Amino acid sequence: MIIRVVFLFVTVLCFGNETGIGLAQSRILFPVNVAGKAGFIDHAGKLAIEPQFDEARDFAEGLAAVRINITWGYIDAAGKVVIPLQFATAADFSEGFALVSNERGQRGLIDHNGVFSTMTLHGWVYGFSEGLARVGIGERRGVGSFQSQMTVLEQWLFFNHDGTTVLRPQFDYVDDFHEGLARVGRRTKDRFLINYIHKDGRLAFVDWFMAGHSFSEGVAIVSHDPNGVTHNNYGRLDYDNFNDDAPNSFTSNKPIDFLIIDRTGNKISAGTFEDISDFSEGVVAFKIHGKWGYLNKQGQIVIKPQFDSAHDFSEGLAAVREKNKNYYINLSGERVLSISCDSADDFHHGLARMRISGKTAYIDKTGRIVWTPSK
Repeated sequence: MIIRVVFLFVTVLCFGNETGIGLAQSRILFPVNVAGKAGFIDHAGKLAIEPQFDEARDFAEGLAAVRINITWGYIDAAGKVVIPLQFATAADFSEGFALVSNERGQRGLIDHNGVFSTMTLHGWVYGFSEGLARVGIGERRGVGSFQSQMTVLEQWLFFNHDGTTVLRPQFDYVDDFHEGLARVGRRTKDRFLINYIHKDGRLAFVDWFMAGHSFSEGVAIVSHDPNGVTHNNYGRLDYDNFNDDAPNSFTSNKPIDFLIIDRTGNKISAGTFEDISDFSEGVVAFKIHGKWGYLNKQGQIVIKPQFDSAHDFSEGLAAVREKNKNYYINLSGERVLSISCDSADDFHHGLARMRISGKTAYIDKTGRIVWTPSK
């Protein structure tokens, strides 16, 4: 069955973007801000697109979302507007489509030419992941400790790039597919229980969990610990293990027993932690007694908990903070870069974005600052 629903946006004027996509493939650009206007630099820190936008996002699939005043559109790597600014929100492109909305909150998917897909949509549509996009239809409030937060949708479905509905999972919550498995949620009297499904809709595991992360690098973090609770907040799955019942009272975490599960259902203990991330480059960040460290897929601690905050590893490095100082460490836990900044992000395409005096800067892997707020 193909769902074809009239979408109430105005028709998009389209321009070809083959040149922009080609440019983006030959060079990577990074958004910067100069005197309140956003533009883009190249890998060497040279301005490639002059600052002229009120906001700009990273390039994805050759296009970047930009905003002037209150409307969003898309530019190519030459700085040319290829999808006119007319949207209230605009997400990054993924698998050939981007999720946009108008001022009335209506959502839809556009292709690289700015043409709306016929695939949409009643209710909530999400972007593509592994060839499938999910849609939530209808809405009803949940019950239990998180009444103000716990919202479920009446029906979920997945459609492919052609707009064909290929799966109608019957759960209170459905997430995107990652590595062939998608999280699903089942509401009980006062809790959300988590499992996973294959792309044919089969449940992956006999067990239902109190918490479950998406799969990453062949494994996922799950928990049976009743001290935690998962709730569904408008299509976003949130897991809380705070001492207060109200999820907005983020005071202190309860230690929770976490497990590492693979695709076959084999589980090993990850440990008892206050928080835990997802696996990236073979390790996962965890928090215990207020400090962050890293463990491997065998549940062994490979970098002891010592940091006040810790990012996932990306391109061999992870941003950490200790004693109000920011560092980048390698997979051996060695500090390889130190920079005076407010905060530091992950490395992507050889550069890492950071905030210095509240403004965007970039650093390369040698520690050289290629762009500073003064430029």
